Amino acid sequence: MSSPYEVITASAGDVRTALARLWANSFEVLRGGLAEKKVERFYLHNPAGSGPVFLLRDTRNATDVGVQALILRRFYAAEQPLFAGTMADYAVDAAHRSLGPALQLLKASIASSKTTLAFVYGLPNRKAEPILRRAGLEPVQQLTRYAAPLKSRPYLAAKLPGPLLTVICPLADLALSALDWLRELRLGGRLHWRDAQGQGAQIDAIWRESGRDGLLRSDRSAQVLFWRYGLSDTADTAATASSTNGPWRIELASVGAKGKAFGYVAWGMRDGIAVVGDFFCEKPHEQSAHLLASFRRRARAFGAASISLEYCGSPTVAQGLAAAGFVPRESCPVFAVIHQGLPSADNWYMTAYDRDTE
Repeated sequence: MSSPYEVITASAGDVRTALARLWANSFEVLRGGLAEKKVERFYLHNPAGSGPVFLLRDTRNATDVGVQALILRRFYAAEQPLFAGTMADYAVDAAHRSLGPALQLLKASIASSKTTLAFVYGLPNRKAEPILRRAGLEPVQQLTRYAAPLKSRPYLAAKLPGPLLTVICPLADLALSALDWLRELRLGGRLHWRDAQGQGAQIDAIWRESGRDGLLRSDRSAQVLFWRYGLSDTADTAATASSTNGPWRIELASVGAKGKAFGYVAWGMRDGIAVVGDFFCEKPHEQSAHLLASFRRRARAFGAASISLEYCGSPTVAQGLAAAGFVPRESCPVFAVIHQGLPSADNWYMTAYDRDTE
């Protein structure tokens, strides 16, 4: 039997009303006008270009009932630019959520990418993995979450009675702080941190220098970095960044207050946890351990109880995470269809920055 559906390829700007309706119907967090804002920011204002969107149309009544989008990303393998598409914002109206329409939509988006993109990738939830496999995507990496404790109470509360906690936790926190101080000293010394507001040129300098490591990594120029986290190079972001659930902030690290920045961390506080969206250095293999060991002290100064970040790629950078006191937790697969030759998985560099959106 022929399918009662067809897939229409369109630009986000031309079908923004349909996109907003489909997303608002499927995602509670995109209601109240937030779906329209997402179209504007992540598609129409994407520095890499407005990627294609694929609408699933019910031909029986000419109604758009589903969408799969590709958010464009510019990657680099050494100095060679490559365009990729992040599979994002998949939504199908409840009455049409069956395997056939889902596969038809996914296969159409993958087929369309063959002549224009080096690869297409996504990070699906567990329920969606079988569908992606049937559509032709395969797991090529594991994005692993790493954690670092900064305060003892969240870890000891379930193991010790209250009166004992009041005695032991201050001593344990002091020990954790001392270990962090020694770790930062051993890995290169105390770093100076400053907000990246108005420091786009320094971020661009870090990005230019990083090409020498030959890693496959996505564009981290100032323009793209500020776009990704909804910030401005000139906007006053620092005033609200320290709130309990504040927005993202980007901070530069240097040796000395007047030294040249060699790396940055993009992060935000979420219910007492310092959630790292991205971390990057001029020399990721050599400097990541020092950067993140120092960031432990920075996050503690903001009252964080722990740090959470995601990473996959070069084992050398992963070793740097271990040296900085970060412990691997759960992982999720990175599914992809690769159309062009790419470096081996050991030469990739991906963080939560490379997810589709927040």
